[in-house]
Amino acid sequence: MGSIKPPDIMLAFVQLFSAVLASIYIVGAQAQAQVQMEAQVLPKCTKEYTVKPGDTCDGISAAQRVSTWQLAQANPQINKGCTNLFVGQKLCLVRNGENCQPTYVVNAGDTCSSIAKKVGTTFDALRANNPNIDAKCSNIYPKEVLCVAKGGKKAQDQMEAQVLPECTKGYTVKSGDFCDGISAAQGVSTYQLAHANPQINKGCTNLFVGEKLCLARKGEDCQPTHIVQVGDTCASIARAAGTSFDTLRANNPNIDAKCSNIYPGEVLCVAKKKGLMYCQEEDM
Repeated sequence: MGSIKPPDIMLAFVQLFSAVLASIYIVGAQAQAQVQMEAQVLPKCTKEYTVKPGDTCDGISAAQRVSTWQLAQANPQINKGCTNLFVGQKLCLVRNGENCQPTYVVNAGDTCSSIAKKVGTTFDALRANNPNIDAKCSNIYPKEVLCVAKGGKKAQDQMEAQVLPECTKGYTVKSGDFCDGISAAQGVSTYQLAHANPQINKGCTNLFVGEKLCLARKGEDCQPTHIVQVGDTCASIARAAGTSFDTLRANNPNIDAKCSNIYPGEVLCVAKKKGLMYCQEEDM
């Protein structure tokens, strides 16, 4: 083997120094994001937790006796796979009046029916208390933490306390309902329905009969609406409504920059002014 030459030593030093700087930047960015999130989330907390080495979301949930759903809802900064935790991060475990108890850690072979039977509750109540469970209970997994409150629909009651006081119009889910169908029938945009009901998952597969939804929050009812048809484009929709593409996107933030993700049956707000606070026709 040959001896290490000075230029090689210098290159290795530069690479090491760059790696250290990158690590400092990442940690700093995480800390800054956490500070911003704390301003939004932590003031509402009645119980907090500081992340330790080796922690996982389900591990924290089990040890602290809060459901997987509750931990995720209380900490929107955590990504879907819970891969962005960092040591020292402050999490909210319990928001004021929103602590669904008791909890149960899922074991291999468990089903929603067996869990509900074991704790003396019902499948509907189990799903209401854990809105992340799909309609067929096919997505629960070992070590997931569920709320098994016997009173039924406790999570939904807690969500109403947070959302419905701000509502000016509500709706109760009926058999056969789906998000775009509700939006079309009730004259609210797809984005507005999702924005007003954060308990609804991305695919809108966790609705249940009797669930209470908020259709419009005070000062946030974007009108009028348009149901996307086959062949529609953002340009054609904007032109027909007498608005612009920029305004259409501002009133429907779910539309991507190229308008490549709209689809038939989706409901859009086609107000002529930007922003939910200014979308009502009577203000124009």
